[in-house]
Amino acid sequence: MGVPQGRTREDCLTMMVPHLVAFTESGEQTEPAVPETKWEWRERLPNLSSLLGGYYHQSATDYLFPDVEDDRYDEVVLADYYGSGPDPRAAAVVAEIGELLEMGLDEEALEAAVSALGSWYGPPQGLSRKSWLMAAAQHLSRRLPADGYQPPEGLNPAYPPHDKRAFAR
Repeated sequence: MGVPQGRTREDCLTMMVPHLVAFTESGEQTEPAVPETKWEWRERLPNLSSLLGGYYHQSATDYLFPDVEDDRYDEVVLADYYGSGPDPRAAAVVAEIGELLEMGLDEEALEAAVSALGSWYGPPQGLSRKSWLMAAAQHLSRRLPADGYQPPEGLNPAYPPHDKRAFAR
C-alpha cells in the first residue's frame, strides 16, 4: 500500500473503515464464524474480554475483592466495573453478551469462550454460564437508562476506530 506523504498506514486504513461499513451495510455480509482462538474471541468481544479478564481472572476473587462473600461477588464486581456513571464500555458489554449468546453455544462451548475471554471464574452455584451472563447483562442494562446513558456522539470510545462498531449508532 502506497502511503501519501504526511500520513501513516493506520491513517489510510482508518479512512477506509466508513467505506467498508457502507459496503457491508448495503447488504454485502459474510457469515461470522464462531471464534476459535483467544485472540479471535478478544477481538470479537473486546469489552466483555476486559470485564471477564479484569475482574474474573484466576486470582481476582483473592486480590480484587478478598472480603466479598461469593454470593455477592458479581454484584460488587459489576458495580465496580460500572464505576460512577454510565459508560459506553458498559453498554458495549451488554451488546457483546448478547452477541455471545446469539451464537447458540452449548454450556461447554460457553465455558471455553468465557475462558478464552480471560475468566477462570465459574458462575455462582445454581446458575449456568448462560444465565450468569444474562444476569450480568440485565444488571448493566438496568443501570444504563436509570443513569441517563446516551450513546456517544461521533466515534464510540468503547471500540477502536478500525472496528465498525465504533461508527454504529
